[in-house]
Amino acid sequence: MKIKNLIASALLVWSTATFCAADLGTILDKDRQGTQASVRAHEKIEGLVEDLDQARQIKQQADRESLLLESYCKRLEDQLERIRTAKRQIEEDRVELRRVRMNLFPLMQSMVEKLSEFVAADIPFLKEERAARLEHLKEAMDDATLSEAQKIDLLLDAYQVEVSYGYTVAGYQAKDENGRLSDFLRIGRLGFYSVSPDAGTARQWSEGEWKTLEAKWNDPLVKAVLIASGKLPPDLIFVPALEVKSSESVAQNSSTSDRKQEVSHE
Repeated sequence: MKIKNLIASALLVWSTATFCAADLGTILDKDRQGTQASVRAHEKIEGLVEDLDQARQIKQQADRESLLLESYCKRLEDQLERIRTAKRQIEEDRVELRRVRMNLFPLMQSMVEKLSEFVAADIPFLKEERAARLEHLKEAMDDATLSEAQKIDLLLDAYQVEVSYGYTVAGYQAKDENGRLSDFLRIGRLGFYSVSPDAGTARQWSEGEWKTLEAKWNDPLVKAVLIASGKLPPDLIFVPALEVKSSESVAQNSSTSDRKQEVSHE
C-alpha cells in the first residue's frame, strides 16, 4: 500500500514537474515575444517622436518663412504703393510739362519782343553788337533743332548781358550815326558820351539825342575813355552830370518810339 502511494506520489510529482516545465517554456516564450513587441513598440514610439520633432521643426521653419514672406510682401506692397504714387506724380508732371510747353513758346517770343523794345528804347551803345545778338536770338527761337532748354539758356544769357550793361563802365571805338569813327564812353546806363578822334568835339546822349558839350569836357572825356578801355590805369574820371531816368520816362520814350515807328510805317 505504501509502495503504491509512493509510486502515485512520484507520478504526481513527475507529471506536475513536466507540466510546470512545459508551462515555464511557454511563459518564457511569451515573455520573449512580449519583450520583442515592447522593443518594437519602443522603436515605433521613438520613430513617432522623431517624426513629431521633425514635424515641429518643419512647422517652426514654415512659421519663420511665413513671417519673412509676410514682411517681404508688406515691403513689396509699400514699394508698389510708392511706385504707383511716383507714376501718378509722373503723369501729373507730364500734364504740367505739356501745359508749360504750350505756354513756353509764346512766353519766349514775348520776352524776345520785350527785349527788342527795351534795346530800341535804350541809349544807343554797341548798336551793331546788340542788334546781332537779338537777330541771333530770334533765329534761335525758330530753330527746330534746338530744345526748349537751349532756347531758354540763350534767352536768359541775352537778358543777363543786357542787365550787366547797367552796372559796368566801358570805353570803346566805333562809328557814330554819321559813319564817322568816334570814341565812346558808357557809364552803366546813366551816362553815354562820344569824343571825336581829334578830341575836338565831345557829346552827351540826353533826352533821346546827341548834345554837344562845352570844350572844357573834351580832355576829361578823352582820359575817361582811355581809363574805361583799360589803356590807362584806374583813376577818378570826371564827366558831365549824369542823366538819371525813371522807369516811367523810359516807358514814355519807348511808347513815343513805337508811335514814331507806327507813323513811319503808315
